[in-house]
Amino acid sequence: VLMDDPMSIFWMAFEDVKEYFAHVEICRVHQDWHEVREKAWLPSLLGPGQAFDLSLRERSNVDIAFWQERHSTREGALGATCTNVDVGLVILRRRGADGYDVVDAAPRAFEDCVSVEVILEGGFDYCVVPVSLQRLESE
Repeated sequence: VLMDDPMSIFWMAFEDVKEYFAHVEICRVHQDWHEVREKAWLPSLLGPGQAFDLSLRERSNVDIAFWQERHSTREGALGATCTNVDVGLVILRRRGADGYDVVDAAPRAFEDCVSVEVILEGGFDYCVVPVSLQRLESE
């Protein structure tokens, strides 16, 4: 599909969207962007969760998002309207051997997706850390 192609326009009434789709994902895509998707465990009683290391050679605009999968079977079994937990993220820049500096963060939320778009300077190593207290939305 071409970005400028007039035939690429799609329209549907919102009532129809709600009837026929469980969710809609809208992605910003640019020709020169690189996309990476990884699965990870959130912090829990079982462990600290997983973080992601990121090394940048040049200044870059990055859009980092954490998605939670919904499980309708599990939600029904628990009598819950949603099994999402509170999740946020923190972007840290490595400060040599001394530690890290906080660059940006997305506050914890019960949403399917939390994200942050930020410009990161090149020549640094970063760590993207999920933050969660493992609370269900209904608690």
